[in-house]
Amino acid sequence: MKTQRPAAAIAVLTAAAIGVAGCSSAGSGTQAASGTAAAAARSGVLTVGMGEPATTMDPATVAPAAFAYYDYDPLIYEEPSGTFVPDLATAWQYVGTGNKTFQLTLRQGVRFSDGSPMTAAAVRNSLEYFLHNPKSNITYAGPVTSVTTAGPYTVDIHYGSSFPNAVISLSQDWNFGLVLGPKAIADPSSLANSSDGAGEYELAASQTVAGSVYTSVPNPDYWNQAAIKFDKVVIKPFTSASAEIAALDSGQIDFAQNIAASQVATAQSAGKTISDGPSTWSSLMLENRVSGPLANVKVREALEYALNRAAIIKAIYYGYASPQDEFAVKGLTGYLASDANMYPYNPAKAKALLAAAGYPSGFKISMLDVAALDPSGVLAQAIASDLSAVGVTASITEAEGTYATLQTDLFSRKYDTLVMPTKAANVYFEASQTLPENDNSLGNAFYTTDPVMNQLFSKAASAPSVAQQDAYL
Repeated sequence: MKTQRPAAAIAVLTAAAIGVAGCSSAGSGTQAASGTAAAAARSGVLTVGMGEPATTMDPATVAPAAFAYYDYDPLIYEEPSGTFVPDLATAWQYVGTGNKTFQLTLRQGVRFSDGSPMTAAAVRNSLEYFLHNPKSNITYAGPVTSVTTAGPYTVDIHYGSSFPNAVISLSQDWNFGLVLGPKAIADPSSLANSSDGAGEYELAASQTVAGSVYTSVPNPDYWNQAAIKFDKVVIKPFTSASAEIAALDSGQIDFAQNIAASQVATAQSAGKTISDGPSTWSSLMLENRVSGPLANVKVREALEYALNRAAIIKAIYYGYASPQDEFAVKGLTGYLASDANMYPYNPAKAKALLAAAGYPSGFKISMLDVAALDPSGVLAQAIASDLSAVGVTASITEAEGTYATLQTDLFSRKYDTLVMPTKAANVYFEASQTLPENDNSLGNAFYTTDPVMNQLFSKAASAPSVAQQDAYL
């Protein structure tokens, strides 16, 4: 799929999610056989700090997704190493050719916290609940046309076009695969103060105050009691990273999740344990490629050379990020090492390209930024500053509210560009944000189309998994 670049987005960086553990934490417990023995092995309370409150406790729309980790198991679990292992599904495969039907074999003997059994029909209903929820990020699910059952423990997901990312889409970070029980589906309002999943824990309404503290206790119906390590899990959101670190120092929390990179040095000097890993891929999505300056390939190339990625990483992320020049994140399908530094910082070259494109004095663009994902707009401002240095003036608007609100703002077509940190993923996911012509393609709000690119993309997406890497090059 090797084509002329740049195309639809200016890749900036891959940022790490950073967690900090205190010098000592609640006991981790030990695994036991099951039942009473497992319960006896549990130890204490795990208290987790978060940098923001949950938007909701509905697993279909909750953000950050980490709020749902304890109460909802996914169909497929992604290990920290990036490998995928069984969870509520014990096996999976594409059926037929073209990656258009994905079949799941479900774990038997599983019950939701409402006591009902997890059957193929229940899982189908959960997946359909996500697909019909207007607040869900449907991009995560892929081009699903229907979900059917093929027996009491077999579910088939059918796609309207080739979708090679079914496994990823059903893992814990993508919401689609977090299975919700029938009681909550019948009454979604109940999720305001309760949960209904097949996870290790269940939300304790009497010990939960939305926006302040979220408490989960062991789920007596969980299929693997030996995996439940704590008597209680408490999540506390904080209004600032410094407040979260202060709570860690004082022992109020055992682990601080998603802290600011600026806090790492202080935490390390205090003897805290740091954990980090690839989390989000940030880019400047070039929406209006239909008319105006961004329709010119020389202009798009100029913007690539205008960005000082290394300086942005140092100033904003304190080194807890890596520069990104291409769609795919290192280590995932579609990443090409030879493209890793395709656009080194070169403002002089950027200016020359702008002049050659007919814009020697630069031009003005509008930029939509997502406030919840870019606190205080620091990334958007850094990008705008670099663009200004080569004559491109960006007017920034902060998008507030839900994902649905963002879509409404974006598809009003009032904004030339979008600063959007998305999940660190492979080239298929990133390209699916910029190439298709539909209201779920965040990088193609103006419905730009390229028949050649579309054909190549479809061909690569339909390739067997063993041929995926070559198909995208």
